[in-house]
Amino acid sequence: MLFSSYSFILYFFPACFLLSLLFRRFSNFKYHVLLLIAASLVFYAFGNVYYLILILGSIGFNYSMAKVITGHQDRKKLFLWLGVGANIALLTYYKYTNFFVETFNQITDGSVLYNVVLPIGISFYTFQQIMYLVDSYKGKVEQHDFKTYVLYIAFFPQLIAGPIVCHKDFFHQLRDKSLAIDTPKNLAIGLSFFTYGLFKKIVIADQLEAAFINPVFDASMAGSVTFWEAWVGTVAYAFQIYYDFSGYSDMALGLGKCFGIELPQNFNSPYKSKSLREFWRRWHMTLSFFLRDYLYIPLGGNRVAEWRKNFNIVLTMFLAGLWHGAGWGFMIWGFLHGVGIAINHYLAKAGKLNRIPFLNWVFTFAFVCLCWVAFRSESMSSMVEMWVSMFSLIEIIETDSKLYAEFHVLILPVLLAHCVFCPNLFQIFEKDLKYVDRQVLDNCHPLLERFLVWKPTAIWAVTSACAFYASFLLMGTVNSFIYFQF
Repeated sequence: MLFSSYSFILYFFPACFLLSLLFRRFSNFKYHVLLLIAASLVFYAFGNVYYLILILGSIGFNYSMAKVITGHQDRKKLFLWLGVGANIALLTYYKYTNFFVETFNQITDGSVLYNVVLPIGISFYTFQQIMYLVDSYKGKVEQHDFKTYVLYIAFFPQLIAGPIVCHKDFFHQLRDKSLAIDTPKNLAIGLSFFTYGLFKKIVIADQLEAAFINPVFDASMAGSVTFWEAWVGTVAYAFQIYYDFSGYSDMALGLGKCFGIELPQNFNSPYKSKSLREFWRRWHMTLSFFLRDYLYIPLGGNRVAEWRKNFNIVLTMFLAGLWHGAGWGFMIWGFLHGVGIAINHYLAKAGKLNRIPFLNWVFTFAFVCLCWVAFRSESMSSMVEMWVSMFSLIEIIETDSKLYAEFHVLILPVLLAHCVFCPNLFQIFEKDLKYVDRQVLDNCHPLLERFLVWKPTAIWAVTSACAFYASFLLMGTVNSFIYFQF
């Protein structure tokens, strides 16, 4: 069930919220938790009941394994490896079996038929459970019961596509009984976040895909894309994936806020970055934190020789690309980012990184866009065609294009200005978010802060209503979120 669907907005969410409101007013807190667990499982089972059996089995296994790890100190490392290995094996089977079969058929000219359907959200809830097992091994998990753990994994706002939530950021809110807090302001903030995320997804991301991206990448499959088309399609995709995924994260946070739970920030204006290292501190922040704390640092992090540190960086980003999907494009995307970050470290150490901030921003944004080509292309030939066209300098003078109306392109500078100069939602709502990490937020210009900081006023209510109305009108043509496939 999509957040951006009529069934969710008109039926599921209102019914769930009204029941939650009743439970908060007239019921014991533990029954309210059970209500949200039931709602989350119904939400997940909406598409396929088999997925529900899979996630319940995964939850039961990991909770039991964490108990075994904490209860057997003498052999806890063995049980940790068994638990993490089982999660990786499950993820590998569902995400990569089809890729292995296709590759085998290509190499051997075979015709093996085997198809595995990828359960939605398995990458996200598997990473959360690996995080939970590792922290159980380290003794960092606070005491809780089984139903708390089930809600932590299955809480429907973040179940399908994140953010990846650390247990410590979730359990303490339940301990403080945040779910029992019922204030009109929480609802106003939650619905505003949801509405602006919905607007990002439907009015911006989906319209970019139809107007620019699909025509250009389809043309690249046929080998007939020009210099300008390749760049316009690539930059448009950079904005599409940002507004699509950040829109989902905003909607998830808004839904969580409506029920009394604050989910972590997942984006912090990543296209403002002046280096790749900064980009990954701003883009998909919860994944970046996971990769840093649970992969890069255990590999040795910065505590090893320079060549080993660079190897760790490239390996971490390569695995990040592989996590996104079983395909050569994702691997190339991750590898390129790994190499880019390693070079970034070298330049920073040599003192050559911050000499001209504007040029740093230009190179970072251009590099990120070039890498998005590998991420989006459906085949190696399409990827190569796009890159060749983007660097075919002889075609720069060609202005004719059959794939887009030239006045449509004016929207791209507007989106760039929004991403670079305007505050993001966390800055707009900063004063009313209890658990936001204010250390990672940029300082707003005083003029923007004066006019763009959210307040429960009629102006903001009308703005939200207009954004929702525009989104609702276009909702019939909505596509699924990009990160659903991961």
